[in-house]
Amino acid sequence: MWVYTIMTKAQLSFDELFTFAKQKDSGLSEFYLAQSITTVDNLTILPSMKTALDRQKIVSYYQNLSRELLLRIKPK
Repeated sequence: MWVYTIMTKAQLSFDELFTFAKQKDSGLSEFYLAQSITTVDNLTILPSMKTALDRQKIVSYYQNLSRELLLRIKPK
């Protein structure tokens, strides 16, 4: 959920954030991340947070992000 919060509140683009993440974890790829975040559909209870979050907005955000990442690596 931290990505959602950062992307909606900060002035970093996802690509900038993803570039930083790949520098920290050389094994991180678009495919790995896309597959990992598809589990957001299973999210039923949100953790306690200082800022209220809308579950449907979070799920929608991560579903779209997953699709976008997979489209980036789709062979042409």
